[in-house]
Amino acid sequence: MELDQQFSFMRTPLLYGGLAVSLVLGTLTLAVLVGGARFVYCRWLLLEMLFHALAAGGYLASVGVYLQFTLKMNATEICLRRARLYARNGMTWMNCDVSGTDGAVTAFRVLLVVFYFASVVLVARQYRVASRLKG
Repeated sequence: MELDQQFSFMRTPLLYGGLAVSLVLGTLTLAVLVGGARFVYCRWLLLEMLFHALAAGGYLASVGVYLQFTLKMNATEICLRRARLYARNGMTWMNCDVSGTDGAVTAFRVLLVVFYFASVVLVARQYRVASRLKG
């Protein structure tokens, strides 16, 4: 139980840091989308395109950082001792590989990157139409 607590305590900053970043980016995305729905100005569309490109790049970088820290935590002595203790009691599901939840987090972030890049393409098309109508 003590090893479980130590391992969970090690993973806490990664969990809450990722959650905070996702909430902030989600809130900013909603604000940009609401602003884009209200105003169809070319400057706003450029701002929206820049925001979505930066968000996609940030999420792409966060995938690498998340996997780096996950692999580093799974290589610690605490995780290895915990895995040996569970295996000794017949529970082989506990190991120090990347878990399914870590894979799901990574897959979700990669999906967000795809959506943000698609949004950049759609906003660029809308910008082209709006600038043609303005001219």
